[in-house]
Amino acid sequence: MAASFRMIVRTLRAEAPHTPLVLLSGLSPGAACLAADVALAEDVCLIACLPSAPERYRREFSDTASARFEQLLAAASDVRIDGDDELILHYAQVFVAFWDGVEDSENSTAAAVRLRRHGPPHDSRTRAAFGAADLGAVYHIWTPHEGNSSAVNVGQLRVLEPGISRTLQLEERESDRGVLKRIERFNEDSSHVATPSGDRTVLAPTTVQLEEVADTLASRFQAVIRRVTVILFSLAFLSAMAVTLVPGPIVNVPLAGIKIAGIALAFAIYFYARRSDFQNRHQDYRALAEGLRVQAAWSAFGLRDAVYRSYLRFQLGELRWIREVLKVTHFFQAPSVGTGDTSWVGLQRHYFQQAALFNDRKRRRVGVAAGAAGILSLCSGIALLLLEHALKSSSLDNANVRFVLSSLITAGVAAATLTLSYAEFRGFADSGRRYARMYEIFELAEEELASTKEPEARAEIMRETGREALAEQAQWLVLRRQRPIQVVRAG
Repeated sequence: MAASFRMIVRTLRAEAPHTPLVLLSGLSPGAACLAADVALAEDVCLIACLPSAPERYRREFSDTASARFEQLLAAASDVRIDGDDELILHYAQVFVAFWDGVEDSENSTAAAVRLRRHGPPHDSRTRAAFGAADLGAVYHIWTPHEGNSSAVNVGQLRVLEPGISRTLQLEERESDRGVLKRIERFNEDSSHVATPSGDRTVLAPTTVQLEEVADTLASRFQAVIRRVTVILFSLAFLSAMAVTLVPGPIVNVPLAGIKIAGIALAFAIYFYARRSDFQNRHQDYRALAEGLRVQAAWSAFGLRDAVYRSYLRFQLGELRWIREVLKVTHFFQAPSVGTGDTSWVGLQRHYFQQAALFNDRKRRRVGVAAGAAGILSLCSGIALLLLEHALKSSSLDNANVRFVLSSLITAGVAAATLTLSYAEFRGFADSGRRYARMYEIFELAEEELASTKEPEARAEIMRETGREALAEQAQWLVLRRQRPIQVVRAG
């Protein structure tokens, strides 16, 4: 049994070397203590999650069991008196069951397995807190029931899948393994980021520190994506010019070679950006930063609500790993001692106002630029027609003028097309409208907070504005997923 559990620990560490492992254990005699011993030997942090105060354990355990319990309790990094096994299980991302495999048994391990795979019963007080994202696989280590030494398969490991259909789980990133990979990638990226609010602990950084890290990473990858996008659109313009121009007295270069080189370079940059997943990392980290920002704002005000419970079920495909990070953050977060701080609402109002104005300016400038390029192309076309008409009645032949006008026609059409495509990819119009609506929501919330002194009413305003911010971010993420970076074609 110890060997199977040790294999699980080492496998997780090999797959996620930047993600700290934490064992949550009730430290009951038997397999739970065995797992705790293995975890400590593997340098895994131990948190004792006790259903009741330690004094009860000391009264009920034998002398041998009590001594082992005291030893493990002293080695634990933290002790939680949660009072409910369902809530303890709720925070586990990987659930290991030392169990005899009797599914209809009434013992606590069998009940925990059913809870993990199927969720709590409908009359449970934690039913509302569970959803499809909280169900998961069970790593079952065959363990004989006390007094049954004839059990077979002792110590063998099997994986029990959750009791819900996974047939519609279309992408690997939505699976349990995909969630772990994304958490590991965030931890690896965040290991290279310093936080302005001070050094963060490896195990449990504060909500504010994690928000700073996620926001920094989102900005970093956003800058990379913007550079890649500009390069791809520039190469598309170059290729469009090369394929339509005819070598003449002014330009005497192998244009076909330029086009091929431009396309090859564009595809190389595209595949590098897709392989590095810059776009998804920017979007994921921005969504995570927003969730952490709302959690920090609620805590500063004094709300004990958990942000991860505010995501709608249909959003959990894209946001599941983010929800897991928020859930773990909530587990380690100290109890709220807020002071009624509502400054977050004003900061968000200002942000949405500036973002709406920025996107509106960009939309207008793009429209002007595309219109100017179109007019240039039209005027050049008219000039070329007039030139051709004039040359019909004369013996003159000005190849240079023809070349310049043809080049301007091509450049104008390509520039107008690519400018409009760039604006659509960036979503200036949609983003401007969305930010304007959010500005109005937060402006109204700020006015209501200023005129309301009732604590419950103010708390509800903070709660609702936080949910609005989460919904807006989830919608943004889903929409951006529909606009992946791609090689631009023009001409």
